[in-house]
Amino acid sequence: MNRKSIEELIEENVKQERPLADVKQLTENKLTINGHHYEIVANPSDSFEIDQFQRKYNPMLSKYDFIVGDISFDQLRLKGFYADSREVNNNGKISSLQDYLMEYCNFGVHYYVLCNLEVIKKHFVTHRKKRLYQNGKKFKIKGKHIRIRRRVGKRRTSAVENKRGRMVVTKSKGRGRHHFTIRQKKVRK
Repeated sequence: MNRKSIEELIEENVKQERPLADVKQLTENKLTINGHHYEIVANPSDSFEIDQFQRKYNPMLSKYDFIVGDISFDQLRLKGFYADSREVNNNGKISSLQDYLMEYCNFGVHYYVLCNLEVIKKHFVTHRKKRLYQNGKKFKIKGKHIRIRRRVGKRRTSAVENKRGRMVVTKSKGRGRHHFTIRQKKVRK
């Protein structure tokens, strides 16, 4: 197979693929993607093409506040960004767009930015276990009750004689402690 036949096969596969998005352009700067309203915020080089975007769009991108499309070597790459008000990593915020373009895209790349007007915002709630320390002891708060964890006094030892007449002293197993035995011989007279 030569290069031309491979490129023809790729083009046939691209034509046969069914797009995952229904994109309709309402005005010059507004469009709908699968019924959700989007607005073209930045398009410095007029590089937005509906057909190319429709082939590359994935419904997973609908959770982002902004979708950035960059075109290099006639290939479109889409990446989602959150608004600056969201509590996410700084690399995932729209304020880091210039860093993304400088680090991951070619110099002078053609790009555009779409703003999702109907993004579904998920509220993340983080729960931390509250712990109090007093005199080196750990207190755990559960509701209104305070439970104190304390160490139990000395461990019990038991003495047992085995068949050979040796004294075996064992310490009971403790939580996270090693189990060991002490063996002593009986002195014969």
